[in-house]
Amino acid sequence: MKKKLNGILLIGVLGLWGTVIYRYVSHFFQDKPVQIDFQTNSYAKLPNKIEKDTFSLKNFAIDPFLKSVNIPKIENPKLELNVIKLPKPKKTEMQTVKTPKVIEETPFPDVKFYGYIKSQDKTDELILIKINNRLFKTRLNADCNGVLIKRIYRDSLEVKHEKRKLIVVKQR
Repeated sequence: MKKKLNGILLIGVLGLWGTVIYRYVSHFFQDKPVQIDFQTNSYAKLPNKIEKDTFSLKNFAIDPFLKSVNIPKIENPKLELNVIKLPKPKKTEMQTVKTPKVIEETPFPDVKFYGYIKSQDKTDELILIKINNRLFKTRLNADCNGVLIKRIYRDSLEVKHEKRKLIVVKQR
């Protein structure tokens, strides 16, 4: 049974491929070349002027979604009168000019950093600092003449005076 079925399928496949190859090869062996007639297309004329299709759209009286009735408004032409308006004189009033307030900032004090000493348990540092020619031995976050010591670095010190910060380098 299988041999008969395979034989029938083989004959069918060979027949299909034979027709495909015959149609492909037959174009190469034709005696008559195909002629293309270009003169038949030369009689088609393009219109000189393209006319536009005009139409008017009208408002629907009934809205299909809201099921409401729209009554179109009819505009009445109004007569326009040519009236010349003269400019009104402007009233001049004396406005007082406010002087801006000048905020006087106190100058940053003269700060010199001479170094620090760490304690034996390495928790606190003793800072040697000179502010306006007065020598102070103080600790971190201490206030000396309005100057607050914020951070200590190996070679510098960050101080704060009236919302302004300054980094002071160590004196040699």
